[in-house]
Amino acid sequence: MHWHNEYEITYAEKNGFRILIDGSEYEVPEGQAVIIRPGEKHFYFSSSESTIGTVMFTLPEDSEDIAGRLSGMDRFTAGWTAEDAAILKSTFAIMAQVSGNPDAMVYSLRMRACIYGLASMFADRSVNSEAKAADADGQNMRIMARLEAVLRYISENYGQPLTLPQVAAVAGYVPTYFSRVFKECTGLTFYEYLTSYRLAMSEKLLAEGEHRSIVDIAADAGFGSVKTFDRVFKAKKGISPLKYRKRCLAAARK
Repeated sequence: MHWHNEYEITYAEKNGFRILIDGSEYEVPEGQAVIIRPGEKHFYFSSSESTIGTVMFTLPEDSEDIAGRLSGMDRFTAGWTAEDAAILKSTFAIMAQVSGNPDAMVYSLRMRACIYGLASMFADRSVNSEAKAADADGQNMRIMARLEAVLRYISENYGQPLTLPQVAAVAGYVPTYFSRVFKECTGLTFYEYLTSYRLAMSEKLLAEGEHRSIVDIAADAGFGSVKTFDRVFKAKKGISPLKYRKRCLAAARK
C-alpha cells in the first residue's frame, strides 16, 4: 500500500487485474484502465497472468483547471465507447514503442502528447462535481495527516505497551472508527501493523546486537515476553530469533 503526488494511469493489456484504492477493492478487466489521483492510497494485487501498462505524470504549475477536472472525474474507463477503448489501447501501445526511442526530445514530446491525450479523455468524461471531489480530496488529506501522526507515534513508542484506544486518541478518533480507517489506509489492522513494525525493529536489533540478550532485545522491540517474541518471530521468519542473529553475524563476517 502506497501513495504519491503523481497521477497514475494503469491499463490492463492482457487479462484484468485487481487494485485496492483508499480501502475499496476493484476489478479492472482487460482493455480497460484506471486513473489514480495524487495522494490516493493504492495497492496492486500481483498476478502472473496479467500484463499491465502504467504511466505516472504530474501537471504543470499553471494547470489548476485541468487538475480540477481530473479530481472530479470517473476513475474507470468501463463506460467508454468502443472507439474510446481503441484509442486507449493504441495510446499505450505507442508509449511502449516510444519508451525505446534513444532521441530524448522525440521521447519527451511523444510521451507528453500521449499523456495529455489520456488526461483529456478522462477529464472529458467526468461524472462527479468539482465541489464533491474537492471535499473528498480535503477529507483524504485530513485522514492522511492523522495517519502520518499515528505512524510517527508508533515509530517513536513501539518499545512501550500500546493499545488501540491510546493510539486512536493520537488520531483524534474513537477506537472503532480508527480501526476501520487504519485498515482501509494500510491494509492491516492496527495490531497487525504494530506487530509487523516491532518485528522489523527486532530484526535490526538482532543483526546489530551481538552481545545483547534475546530478553533485552524482545523488551526493546516492545514484546511483552520472550516466549511471545520467539513465537511471533518464528511464525514470521521461519527460524528462532537466536538462529536469525547467528545467521546475520555469520553473513557479516564473510
